[in-house]
Amino acid sequence: MRDPYETLGLSRSATQGEVKSAFRNLARQYHPDTSPNTPNAREKFTAIRDAYSILGDATARATYDAHGHVNTPIFTAGFSQHIVSERNTPIDEFEFADFAPKAANARQTPQFDAKIPVQRLERRKTPRNSNTSATSTPQSPDLYVRIPIPLRDIALGVNKRIALPNGKIAHFDVPKGAAHGHVVTIKGHGNPIDDKRTLCADAHITIEHASDTPFRLEGTKAYLDLPIALHEALLGATIRIPTFYGPVDLAVPPASTGREILRVPVKGWPVYNQSTGTLNIGDLFVALRIILPENNVQLLHIAQSLQMAHNASPRGAEFHK
Repeated sequence: MRDPYETLGLSRSATQGEVKSAFRNLARQYHPDTSPNTPNAREKFTAIRDAYSILGDATARATYDAHGHVNTPIFTAGFSQHIVSERNTPIDEFEFADFAPKAANARQTPQFDAKIPVQRLERRKTPRNSNTSATSTPQSPDLYVRIPIPLRDIALGVNKRIALPNGKIAHFDVPKGAAHGHVVTIKGHGNPIDDKRTLCADAHITIEHASDTPFRLEGTKAYLDLPIALHEALLGATIRIPTFYGPVDLAVPPASTGREILRVPVKGWPVYNQSTGTLNIGDLFVALRIILPENNVQLLHIAQSLQMAHNASPRGAEFHK
C-alpha cells in the first residue's frame, strides 16, 4: 500500500485538521463525477479515500506511524467495504454531496438533496460455499442505505439525485405512493466487485416516510391537521389549505367541533390497484383543531354567562355514577 501521507501530500507532523482539509480538497479534485476527463481519476480518488481512512482515524494513524501498516480487518478489507459496515468512521464527517457537480440549469435537472441524511445498513453476505456466478464474490459488495423522503415528494413521485456514502451520485424515481420501507435498486452504484474497480454491484435504497407537517399518513389515508379559531368553528369559514397537489379552498361548516373530519375528494394519498394496474388518488381527510385565544377577558365573560344560563352537562349519565 502506498504511504498515506504521500498520497495526501502531507508530512507526518500534519494535524488532524490538515489531514481533513487535504482529503476534502483532493477528493473534490479527483472525484469521478466532477473530473470525468481527468486520467485515472477513479484510481486516484480510491487511493485518496483509502489514505484518509487511516490518517483520519487517530487510533489507526497511531498504529500506522508505529508499525508502517494497519492490520485490523476494518482497513485490510478496503475503504469501499469499510464505509458500508462501519458507522463511526472519519468519512462520516463529510457530506458527499459536496463533491457533486453543480447543475447548469436547475429547471432541467432532477432535484438534488445535498443534505439529505443517509443511513447505512449492514451489507448482505453470500455463503462462501453457495453456487454463485463467476462475477459474484463471497461477500456481496451491494450498498444498502435508508433515505427519509417527505410525504409530499412521495405523493407526487419526484426524481431524486443524492450522493451515496461511496461517493457515487444516484438518480432514481420515487414511485408515487411508495410504502414506508419500499426498496429501489440502482444497478452499478454499489461497491467495486473486481480488483480493477471497473465493475460495481448495486445500491439498494430504502424509502422512509419523513415527518411532513401538517400532513400525516395512517395506512393509505392522508390527513391534514388544520388549526382553526373559535369564531371560525362557531360561525363557519372558508380556509385555504395546502394539499399534495396544490392549495384548495375548504368550507368549514358553522358549529364545527374539534371532532370534525372533513373530506377533500381526490387530493389525498395515491394508491396502486394491483388488480386493475391503475394508480388511484384517494381523498384528503382534514382534522379540525380548535385553538382558543389566550388571556381573552371578553371570551371568559361569555363563558361565565353560558355557564350560568346553561348548567346542563354535555356528558352522559355514565360520567355521573
